Amino acid sequence: MKKAKLGYTYTQIIYMFLVIGFLGFVLENIFRAFTVGVLDSRHMLLPFQFFYGAGVLIIRYAIGTPCRPRFFHKQSEPAENKKQCALRVVLWFLFVFFVLSVGEIIVGEIGEKCFGVHIWDYSDIPLHVTQYTSVPTSLALSALLTFFMGVLFEPIMRLLAKIRGKTAAVLGSVLAAAVVVDQIVAVVYCAVTGNLPVYWSISFPPLIG
Repeated sequence: MKKAKLGYTYTQIIYMFLVIGFLGFVLENIFRAFTVGVLDSRHMLLPFQFFYGAGVLIIRYAIGTPCRPRFFHKQSEPAENKKQCALRVVLWFLFVFFVLSVGEIIVGEIGEKCFGVHIWDYSDIPLHVTQYTSVPTSLALSALLTFFMGVLFEPIMRLLAKIRGKTAAVLGSVLAAAVVVDQIVAVVYCAVTGNLPVYWSISFPPLIG
């Protein structure tokens, strides 16, 4: 099967996009279940978060993995020892922390200025920077991403390499396309109504607080 960037097949990339998108959906609902006592659609009809899937794949292409970073086409050499690998992991984590923090602010401000929508609000979280990011949430997301990219990404990709055949590729492509359309619908809905779509929601007492 034809290889795409970084030596993965297109089928691997498509299914990794779906895996990460689903994990993002689950992660956001776990966070909201504990903090505000809500499980909901996360503004999507399908149980996938487009920006998680696309974002992680872009990160993999742009800056590689914690112990084997890259800068787009320029790949670093393997770490010579554990100390060098540990230093790379720390630097990778700090860079991701910065990018996530700035990215959340930019996306939040775009949503507010362009559509009049407050996409999320971290004002009640200590050490928040504007309402769109906070030190605790950015640290947690950066740690999860560092762990995922450093420990889980390649093993999952190897498992996904076992998905072969045109039928699997077509099914994955159709579902990925549906996720993209789902995200476009959410953006258009927001632009027209000034609100993000909520297809279903379950409320209960917060699990903490």
